[in-house]
Amino acid sequence: MFLDILVWTNPYLGRVVATGYARAVSDFDYDQVVIGSGFGGSVAALRLAQKGYDVLVLEAGPRFDEENLPETSWETRRYFWAPGLGCTGPQRVDFLRHAAVLSGVGVGGGSVVYGNTLYFPLFMQQLVAPRLDKIVTVSEASRGEIERYFGIPEKKIAVVYNGTDTELFHPMESVEKETDLIFVGRTEDRKKGIGTLLEALSHLPEAVTLKIVDGRIPENGLVPRLIRKHRLENRVVFQSRFLEVEELVREYSTGRIAVVPSFFEGFGFPASEAMACGLPVIANAAGALPEVVGTSNEAGRLVPPRDARALAGAISDVLAEPERAARMGRAARARVERIFRWKDTAAQLVDVFEDTRRAAHRRSRST
Repeated sequence: MFLDILVWTNPYLGRVVATGYARAVSDFDYDQVVIGSGFGGSVAALRLAQKGYDVLVLEAGPRFDEENLPETSWETRRYFWAPGLGCTGPQRVDFLRHAAVLSGVGVGGGSVVYGNTLYFPLFMQQLVAPRLDKIVTVSEASRGEIERYFGIPEKKIAVVYNGTDTELFHPMESVEKETDLIFVGRTEDRKKGIGTLLEALSHLPEAVTLKIVDGRIPENGLVPRLIRKHRLENRVVFQSRFLEVEELVREYSTGRIAVVPSFFEGFGFPASEAMACGLPVIANAAGALPEVVGTSNEAGRLVPPRDARALAGAISDVLAEPERAARMGRAARARVERIFRWKDTAAQLVDVFEDTRRAAHRRSRST
């Protein structure tokens, strides 16, 4: 079979390469072939099909579903991809000289791995981490966890903070305030602390309201059950569809205070995004949230994790002084503009890559 266009998704460069052949389209079994069904391959195939081409997508590995995805990463044969060893799962690991490349196998490519992310047990991470010359993470809290769980020396772990785009996330003065508190996040993830927040709300006056922004709230999931338990039906509203960035910015602007009650955050985008939108943030003193919000009480307040009474007290204090809350919101945005800039993130990453490359070059010359 000859091809009109071969479309190849490069897993390392993340781009699509097209090569043309001078043949009449009528001579081919398919107009175009896409190799790889991950994000790049899927989008390429979709766009080609929308233009009216007959498209064939080639993928190694099976089509995964709930029946054949592994329950945990300890199910080595169902989790890793190594057919020669009898492993037919979605996670592929290629060890290069100075790096380990993780990719996905099966219909959906890396998306299958992402959708089947298994944080515990940490078998795959424990296998890969010690082989790396350098690990980059997004907070001091994450560096501490990596050092503790994997035994990686601190000098091998670089911290580069994420950025937050303050042109995208910005205050919208024209938007009316609709709620006192706003929570943005995945409520079914117990680590996000929605249970503590709803309990705290039950300790606050009836007039205090909460908006939850989560496009995936099951009809009989955790939040509806907790709302019934605490009798909060008239005090909680939902934005339960997936939002574009501009819509999310508007939702942030409808709240007076953003609450981030997570038990752990490696960074904490809901906090930094809300701060960029000019909201004071009340967050748990857990994970990287103290690094994002700050510990001076200028941009927000930190409370002990899992302490609903303390959370309710902090909310009550900030709501009681609107002018102070406004000052905190301005300080929050200024903190993001000063510390969490994407151009700084990019420059620091380049420095880490260059330092790692130079160190590897020195080692190779000395052996």
